[in-house]
Amino acid sequence: MQKNSLHFLLLIMISIVFTQCSDDLYQTKTDTKGSTIYVGKGNEQVFFDHDDLYWFRSGFDDYKPNADTIEDLKKWKNDIYFIAFAGTWCDDTKELLPKFYKMATDAGFTRKEVTLYLVDRDKKSADGTAQLLHVDKVPTILVFRSGRLIGRIEETTTKPIEQEVLDLVKTNW
Repeated sequence: MQKNSLHFLLLIMISIVFTQCSDDLYQTKTDTKGSTIYVGKGNEQVFFDHDDLYWFRSGFDDYKPNADTIEDLKKWKNDIYFIAFAGTWCDDTKELLPKFYKMATDAGFTRKEVTLYLVDRDKKSADGTAQLLHVDKVPTILVFRSGRLIGRIEETTTKPIEQEVLDLVKTNW
């Protein structure tokens, strides 16, 4: 069991290092419904670079995270890392991902602390990371604290995203 945990942690750390060193690469695909979807790894800049992803910009600009919760999250900033999996075709992604990025931005998380994978309709990433981490819902946001996976936020939340993240950080140590 410990050997498997060590291998998993090593894989995650390698993924983080390569993500931080690599260029952001996205491809567009036309799905069976005739829609353009984006697939690749990088950061939120893809949403600002493409007019057809307007839903992200408006959701980001409109969301107002709780200021007290954001202040609490700032205390944990140096210990937290995120890997987010999302689908540009997915209604849950369109609802939650802009709020997540607004929370992360307001709390001072940088692109080094948030890695984004855009997946296809089968929820697969080109490099296999989504499959390795058993992503079967989007969005899925993996929350790491001090290098350890402490929780997953999948599809929707029952509380504001900033509170969901703070709850994970405070209760899973």
